Amino acid sequence: MLVVDAHTHIVDEGWMPRKWWDELAKVYVHALEEMGVSMSVDQVKSQIFPNFYDPDASKLIREMDAAGIDVSVICPLDYGLALGDPKTSIEEQNQVFAEIQKKYPKRIIAFVSVDPRRPGAEDIVRWGLEDLGLRGLKLHPASGFYPNDPCVYKLLSVAREFNVPVLFHTGQIVQPLRSKFCNPIYLDDVLLDFPELTIQAAHMGFGWRHELFHMGATKTNLV
Repeated sequence: MLVVDAHTHIVDEGWMPRKWWDELAKVYVHALEEMGVSMSVDQVKSQIFPNFYDPDASKLIREMDAAGIDVSVICPLDYGLALGDPKTSIEEQNQVFAEIQKKYPKRIIAFVSVDPRRPGAEDIVRWGLEDLGLRGLKLHPASGFYPNDPCVYKLLSVAREFNVPVLFHTGQIVQPLRSKFCNPIYLDDVLLDFPELTIQAAHMGFGWRHELFHMGATKTNLV
């Protein structure tokens, strides 16, 4: 039996906005305090976060081997418009993910990702699917857009043209991103307006799981 992790991330320091790391560190400090461990924001950033960095997916491959996972789907994250662009552009990140997919063709499937409000977003998705060989589309509404926004529909139309699946983040999200955009109810329009697309709800609508479960029972293209 083939074991597939249908949604995971690899990161490097320069791929994410500085504000993302700063706010995530605060979340860690709070959680550690609850466990009786005292660390500062700077300590979290210097001692914990470097363990996450995996720009070539070598750590991911080792973890997959240890866990018995055959294939993983990896997706870039474009938080730049919401939090400030990182050192590495989303175009460069999509290229890196394509190179990793090429390096591990039997282990890694990579999706293209971009904030749909970003200028040239449609071209980036088309380039990712057609030229880079990426195999799906990942969208992260917590950056500040709803899944049923017209700007999203433009990208979904490109995904439909290439007959690739679309993965949406759903559910609660850590600060400073906004969870309201990730309520899975907004996928209802998407599922009906794009019946040809296979739509995946990442995290099973964390915080709104019951709503997502009922939606899955009534919409055939939600997986």
